[in-house]
Amino acid sequence: MTNYNYTYQKYVPKEMARIAGVSLSISTKTAGEVATFIRRKQIDNAIAYLEQVVIGKKAIPFKRRVKDIPHRKGMRTGRYPKRVSEQVIHLLKGLKSNAQDRGFDTSKMIIVHAVAQKGTIVSHYGRRRTERKNTHFEIIAKEVEKLKTKKKPAQPETKISAVPKETKKEEPKPETKPVAQPETKVSAAPPAMEKKIEEKKPEAKTQ
Repeated sequence: MTNYNYTYQKYVPKEMARIAGVSLSISTKTAGEVATFIRRKQIDNAIAYLEQVVIGKKAIPFKRRVKDIPHRKGMRTGRYPKRVSEQVIHLLKGLKSNAQDRGFDTSKMIIVHAVAQKGTIVSHYGRRRTERKNTHFEIIAKEVEKLKTKKKPAQPETKISAVPKETKKEEPKPETKPVAQPETKVSAAPPAMEKKIEEKKPEAKTQ
């Protein structure tokens, strides 16, 4: 294998592991979509997902050149690149073994760099000239102390009070007493006056 110049300039041998596939007979455009998808993923998770792509159960989301690409379940547009996925799985397994040989904990390694580039074009001469396009695919992973986990949206807490809330008691309305009307006193006539009234009565005429 010839010397390969990686495009990643921030490589730290004490913290990272890398691998490159040179002149792979795969589509560069499709390999670029796969590289974008596996970036920032754990190595084992990327391998497990691509194995589902090979058998046609899951799709790779395509974000560029999406004309005439149908929608897939859970994504806008996607395809099932079997050949590219098989080559990338082979590279990921090689990357994992390289990291283990160097003493890294592969369960804590994240893919920080994945890119596909155009390789050399091989021409075949004969009765009909043909060309075979190749692709260079490089992957770099870094060991991270703590993996980021997706936070679930916080659900509103429903507080259940042990003591039932006191129900407000309706205050009794004040009783309205009937207003006492003033008594009208009838004063009896004095006896002297009664006698005078009797005296004034006219006497009955006798015929």
